[in-house]
Order: sequence, then C-alpha cells, then structure tokens
Amino acid sequence: MKYLFIATNNQGKLAEYQTLLKNFFDKILSPKDFDFKTEPKENGQNFFDNAFVKASFYIDKVDMPVLADDGGIEIDFLNGEPGAKSRRWPGYEVNDEELINYTLTKLKNVPFEKRTCKLRVVICFLDKDKNIKIFSEASIQGHIALNASPLKTPGYPFRCLFIVDKFNKLYQDLNKNEHLKCNHRHQAVNNLILKLKDLNYFA
Repeated sequence: MKYLFIATNNQGKLAEYQTLLKNFFDKILSPKDFDFKTEPKENGQNFFDNAFVKASFYIDKVDMPVLADDGGIEIDFLNGEPGAKSRRWPGYEVNDEELINYTLTKLKNVPFEKRTCKLRVVICFLDKDKNIKIFSEASIQGHIALNASPLKTPGYPFRCLFIVDKFNKLYQDLNKNEHLKCNHRHQAVNNLILKLKDLNYFA
C-alpha cells in the first residue's frame, strides 16, 4: 500500500488533498491520526521555507512520504508582502480583523490598478526512502479591493479583500465551478503529480 502524510491540522484543507490524491495513494493520514506533542515552527522567510520546515518536521516522525504546503497573499505594491509573514506581518500576531485593517492601511490612497497581487501556494513533497524532494507551486492573479466586504470567512481574512481577476469577483464570492477553475492548490497538486509520474513514482 502507498501511504501519504498530509502535514496540516486544517480539516478542510486535508479533505481537499484527500480528494485530489485518493487515486494515487491508498491511505492518507494527518497529525490527527497521531499523538504528536509539538508542531513545527513556521518561521521561514518565504513559502518554500515554511513548506519544507513542515515537511521535514514530520518526515522524521512518520514512516511514510510527507506533503506540506504554505501560501498566502503577495501584494506587488508592497514588494510581495505579507507573503510568509502572514499574521505576523505587523511584527506581532494579529487576528482576522486586524490583518484586514492593516492591509487596507498599508494600501491607503493606492489606486485600484496598482493593487495587483497574487494568492500563491507552495507544496513540498518528501519521500525519505526514495530520496525525493519536490516543490510545486501555483498562484491566482488578482487585486486587493478598496474596501473589505462586510461578509467575512473566519480564518481566511484575505478572502474578503482578494478580487480574482479571472472572474472580477471576491474570492469568497466565487461559486463552486468558478472556484474549481482557478483553485491554485489543485493546480499545484496536478503539477506535483506530473513531476512524480516523470520519476515513475507510481510504477
């Protein structure tokens, strides 16, 4: 049997990965299936760092391949911030509302056409037995709205600010079909599968 460990405690994200990878792995596990006492510290300088930190942390604890990811918003006008800083962007940990307000303050008086950004995800796949380390990434192009939507998704502050260029709609307002068409995690997983197939990984 082919096993895979997904390095996330986010059950929504886990379910998404299980759906995307169920045809390639017989058993997909996560931290909830183990009794871990600690978690990895995501203190990297970028998404690649953090994805690798998480994958490396768990690869030494489980006897199977590990997939980890990291991602977020990169705003062009702010030189790619917040990027991997995410909730630590202001220099300390902030909640959803504080992060939304901080973003709008940083972009105060910046016209809409200059508020370009991308929602990016980086996946790290490690298989110690086969000495494999693969990164895969994907992104969605968009703009930061001039104002936040009053409707907010708890735990996902940027969804009320991120306008997806492809549909000219806030990320949180995309319908199921629109979301599937631009889902960057799906794209990153598909890219990973292609890389693994090139290595005859599933043979």
